[in-house]
Amino acid sequence: SGRVDESFGAAGDGDPVLVYPDVRAAVAWLESAFGFGERVRIGDSHRAQLRVGEDGAVVVAEPGRDRVPPAGVGA
Repeated sequence: SGRVDESFGAAGDGDPVLVYPDVRAAVAWLESAFGFGERVRIGDSHRAQLRVGEDGAVVVAEPGRDRVPPAGVGA
C-alpha cells in the first residue's frame, strides 16, 4: 500500500497523496478494494485523482522529488 504524503500541498488541492511505484496498478487495486473511482488521469503513469465517496478525493502519484513509497513497496 501507499503512504499518505504529509505535505498535502504537493497535490495542489490539499488532497492526500498516496505514493506508489506503479500508479496504474495502484489505481486498479484501490478501485477494486475500496470502490474508489478515477476522476482525473495525468499522463500514463504519473498521477491520478480518485473519487472517494460523494465529494472526497485522494491523489495517487509516482515517486518523485519529495514523494517516496513505503519501504518494501515496488522493491
